[in-house]
Parts: sequence; C-alpha cells; structure tokens
Amino acid sequence: FFLQSSAKLGGKEWCDCFRAEQRFLESAHVENRYFSLLPDEDISVSFIQVLGFNQLWGNNPGGCGHRAAKELTCALKGMTKHALADAGEVLTRDTYLNNGVEANARGFDWKGSLGHVLQSVVPLMNVDVVVFNSGLWDEFDDRGLLRDVTRACNEAVNASVTGGSSVRTSGSA
Repeated sequence: FFLQSSAKLGGKEWCDCFRAEQRFLESAHVENRYFSLLPDEDISVSFIQVLGFNQLWGNNPGGCGHRAAKELTCALKGMTKHALADAGEVLTRDTYLNNGVEANARGFDWKGSLGHVLQSVVPLMNVDVVVFNSGLWDEFDDRGLLRDVTRACNEAVNASVTGGSSVRTSGSA
C-alpha cells in the first residue's frame, strides 16, 4: 500500500512510513505523509496517523535520527513545510524496509502524545488548517477530550499563522 500510493504521487510526497509484521498496535507503526506542490503552488498537506491513545512518532526529513537532533539541519525546525517539500520522493521498497530497522535501532526523531505532537511538532509545519478525524476510536467519544484536541489544534494553527485559525474535526463524537 505505501509503495503504490507513494508512486502515484510522483515524488511530491515524503512518506515517513513503516508497519511491522506484528499487530500494528503492539509495534512501531508509522504512517506520516507530507505532500506538497511547493514551490509552484503554495499548497501542502501533512497527514500524521493517530491510533487511539497510542503514542505518535515520526522522523524528520533526511533521516537525521534523534541522537543527531542537536545539529541544526536535524532539529525540529526541519519539519517546516518547505523542508518537507524538499524531502519529497517516491518511496522505494529498500527505503521502506530500512525505515523500520533504523527506527527500532535509533528511535524516532519525535514522539509523544497527541497533545504533545499538536503543541511541539505541528506548529513547525506552518499549518493553515488542522483536520482532526477521530475515526471510530471509542476514546474519542469523550466530548471533553475532543474540546481539548480542538483547543490544541487551534493553538497549533495560531502558532503558525498570526491572527487566524481554522480547525475542522470529524468523527464519532
């Protein structure tokens, strides 16, 4: 799935993707996708997979690794929409297989709860809109939790765009 969908986007996406052979909720499962039409069009879409209350994790473009995070090019500021656009490539089988090996050996460049990722990673992407789809996860039936997620999404947009925010939520609640 990852290889075919990446190929259809013709190198305009960076797929930070890996799924272990075991059940995906018990192992490192990463599906973070960053699609861009920069610099021709000022359009980019980032997708970060949320699986219930499981921790989110991902990598910065360029395979920096969390141990090198102090290097300027590997810092979280490497998550800007322009850096993500520059990382666009068609995902190959070798890259896909190496993603899991490398992630298990060195860890991920960023990880945390949904709230942490919304506060620390998403604002660096210079987002204009956050779409949060809670899917069918029972955990997100809690309206208080959805209010907290909506607030965090608004703050992520406000941190990126002075003076405005736009949040769309969808799901079962």
